[in-house]
Amino acid sequence: MGVKKRFKNRESGIELLRIIAMLLIVLHHEVMHNALPVLDQELSVRKLTLQLFYFTPGKVGIALFFIISAWFVVDKTPSLRLSCRKVWILERELLFWSLCLGAVTLYKVPEERTIESLWKILFPLSRNTWWYATSYAIFLFLSPFLVRGLRALGKKYHGQCCLAMGFLWGVLTLIPNSNLEISLNSMGFIYVLC
Repeated sequence: MGVKKRFKNRESGIELLRIIAMLLIVLHHEVMHNALPVLDQELSVRKLTLQLFYFTPGKVGIALFFIISAWFVVDKTPSLRLSCRKVWILERELLFWSLCLGAVTLYKVPEERTIESLWKILFPLSRNTWWYATSYAIFLFLSPFLVRGLRALGKKYHGQCCLAMGFLWGVLTLIPNSNLEISLNSMGFIYVLC
């Protein structure tokens, strides 16, 4: 009599890639969100090193982290009900951390005691307290429609859509002072998905 397997096989390669993505994101935050604004410093070897090896790879880490998350979402055919359930779970987790961190912040930094701060603490997703979580929640809501639409396009038109998007938000952004309004937000996530 055989023993039934109760657990799924772990995908250690994907998990390692996710860990690498998180490390790249942490390195990015070390440069971007620290007490000494590295990017505001004068041109130097140190600044170039930090920009090349910390700042830029962090953006790659964000894209990698999202691609891995999206892979598991679109692996199955997503439904609106399942997407709403995932967003509700995300909202509860964020609310817990928002309340914990908000209580500490309000206690330690009295000038942060404003109505706006309270709203951000109580409604972290809708108040965009953490941009990634808000963008990911919007992506989850739209994913059932996006996945069905992309599958209905077929390979040929999907490829053409990728080329058009690559031109719009890849090539055209090389023009100085271009502003095509795509960045690290839900629209950027949809761009990566396509």
